[in-house]
Amino acid sequence: PAARAVDAAFDERGDAAGGPAVLESAVQRFDWVDLRAFVPHASGRDIGVATTMLSLANWFAYQTHCPTCGAPTRPAMSGWAQRCTNGDDGHRLLFPRVEPAVIMTVVDAQDRLLLQHNRAWADPTLYSVSAGFVEAGENLEHACRRETMEETGIEVGEVKYLGSQPWPFKISLMMAFKGQALSTQIHVDGEEVADARWVSRDEYTDLLVTGRISAPGKATIARYMIEEWYGRSLD
Repeated sequence: PAARAVDAAFDERGDAAGGPAVLESAVQRFDWVDLRAFVPHASGRDIGVATTMLSLANWFAYQTHCPTCGAPTRPAMSGWAQRCTNGDDGHRLLFPRVEPAVIMTVVDAQDRLLLQHNRAWADPTLYSVSAGFVEAGENLEHACRRETMEETGIEVGEVKYLGSQPWPFKISLMMAFKGQALSTQIHVDGEEVADARWVSRDEYTDLLVTGRISAPGKATIARYMIEEWYGRSLD
């Protein structure tokens, strides 16, 4: 639906030159797959292109009017931006907003990993790491410590940066960290997080093999963060 919205926006202004819409033609020629299913089978370049496309498509789908004056917008800069149609507002040029989010592996003094299952996840066996959006006026390190404390009751001390991943649902940038736990007593919030636990590498292996726990998908930075702690691929 998001991609169709972008196509409709261009087609409505005559950019399709009177011919069939590009996406309408593609529907008849190709199958559509979710980005998460596409990533494990694609090259890094193609993943980057697909992620960028989906990020822009989502932006065009949910921002159809200028957030400043409320006038309709039109595509600009070949789709990389939008322009407000209100001449009295100077035809303001608008760029996609990116929502910063943090995700963090937390380890204790025994090098055990903190895993959690969120209530929103349909798969009851899925366990991943703590994550959340950065709040206004908050730095990334504080966001990591706050999210972990709110969700699991674990206090985190030293935090180290690991990497980042664009996450186009809607338009987020996931920034990954690894933190050292200062406490080990778990108290889940019961609202967002249903369960959390500490696991050693041997315990994690056993949980995976027996199917009691499943790992995050290959398209996620969470999987690579867990693999960094685990010491080998989860494939």
